Formats: sequence, structure tokens, C-alpha cells
Amino acid sequence: MEVMNISRVTKTFSSGRQVLDDVSFSLEKGHCLGIIGESGCGKSTLARCILQLEKIDSGEISLNGQMLQNLSAKKLKPFRKHIQAVFQNPSASLNPKLKIRDSLMDPYLQFGNQKDLRHFNYESNEQYVKQLLHAVELPASLADRYPHELSGGQQQRAAICRAISIEPDVVLLDEPTSSLDVLSQASLLKLLEKLRRQFSLSYVFISHDLAAVASLSQHLLVMKEGRIIDAFPTEELFLLKRHSYTKELVSMY
Repeated sequence: MEVMNISRVTKTFSSGRQVLDDVSFSLEKGHCLGIIGESGCGKSTLARCILQLEKIDSGEISLNGQMLQNLSAKKLKPFRKHIQAVFQNPSASLNPKLKIRDSLMDPYLQFGNQKDLRHFNYESNEQYVKQLLHAVELPASLADRYPHELSGGQQQRAAICRAISIEPDVVLLDEPTSSLDVLSQASLLKLLEKLRRQFSLSYVFISHDLAAVASLSQHLLVMKEGRIIDAFPTEELFLLKRHSYTKELVSMY
């Protein structure tokens, strides 16, 4: 079952450079779709368009069957609870003036309803925050700390925690491991896979790191110069029929 569909999306910057050219793909419920490509290929712009932070020139973006690209800000707001994001720099995702508990509560206060939550069962905000932190393998004591008091890996886990707090249908992961050391990256990828299964999440994992994307994704797309030039199940990554650019990316790892 498709949870999100991107159809023939194009985007041109005011400079006249076309950054997305006829991009199409779909995301299956409960799956991770990986999008790989070198810096400047349009990955982050695509992420911003999916999140409706950038307007597309043409094409369609739908979530659970609802077209999003022409909705007003007011009509778009109810759909924001169904798609959340985790970005490269966790310190930019967490308000430095708020304690971790307040950052975690913010999406719930904006969009949440306890009746809508299937995996959290609590009688107080304190219990809710504790369950959230437990889900991302962080101690409950971190709830009273500020972001700058956490390590980079802990900050990213807190950002992931915030993203899953209202149990969205889709989590968009934009270079979530690139600011971490190798051990922290491996640990975070393992956590993301556990959360995908536990909460029936659907991921769009965007990165230049082929190894990281391939370890988590069931299906891969390769982007170059704003276009999807290769698409295949992850287990077919090393087949001879792959696009020459895909083979070039593989040779780098």
C-alpha cells in the first residue's frame, strides 16, 4: 500500500537552474526508500518540496491519497502530523532555549491526541516523555537537560524522538548520520531500523552515503543533476545492469 506518491515533480530556482527534473517515485507503507547522489544533485531540495517548505513548479505530491502541493497553510497543517523530518544537524532541530522534555512535547501540543497514539500508553506528560526517551534508548534523566548538554549522538536521538513522538506515517531522513562518528552512525542506523519495525514507520532516507542508505532501505533511487537515473530493490545494487553512475558510486565504497 502506498503512503506517499511523488509524480513528475519539477523545480527551477529563480536563477534559472532546474534543480528537479521530472522526479517520480512512491513509498510503500512500512518501507524505507533510499535516495542517493552526490552533493548538489537536488536531494535536499526534493526533501524540502516533500515537506512543503518549497513550492514545486509542476507535478504532484500526495500523502495518504491527499494532494499537498496546492493546499493553503491552514489546510496543510493537519497533514504535517503525518510527516516529520530528521535533518543532518540535530542542534538546529532542537530549540536551544528549551529543555529536551519541552522539545519532545511540542509536536504533541501542536498536533497530538492521545487517542491517536497506538504505541504510547501514559497517564501524564512525564510518563509520555519517559516512554519517548526509552524508545530511542536515552535515559529519562536527559529530559531536564538542554540540547548543548547532550553529545552529538544524543542530540540526534532526541531529534528522532521528537519526529516519532506523534507516530507519523512518514519520517523524512535528510543526511541523519553525516555529522556523527562511525560508531555513532552504526548505532543510529540500528536504532532507526528498530523504530521502523516497532512503530510501522515509512522512511525516505536521503544521503550521499551509499553504505548507510543501503543498510536501511528496501529500495534505492539514484539522483544525478535533478533526475532519478536508476531505481531498483536494494539487493540488486551490485548487478551488472546498474547505471554507470550507480556503479561509480558503488566503487567509492
